[in-house]
Amino acid sequence: MTEADYALELGRRLRAARNRRGLSLLDVQERTHGRWTAGTLGAYERGSRTLRVHRLVELAELYDVPATLLVPPAADRRETDHL
Repeated sequence: MTEADYALELGRRLRAARNRRGLSLLDVQERTHGRWTAGTLGAYERGSRTLRVHRLVELAELYDVPATLLVPPAADRRETDHL
């Protein structure tokens, strides 16, 4: 899995978690009083913006899911694992 593929899968998982809560991008923006804008969330979900870990944890809490469910399995990151 390439870095781009990994970002897309992370975004897919974010979108699925949001949709399971029945929230639109604008709903999240309104509920967080603009802390999370629809544009920023959409960019994360499209995989076009890098999501830092602390922000991922915030979204997991907002969507009431464990952060580990949002992160694609490490085994899928073989090509991006440089350590």
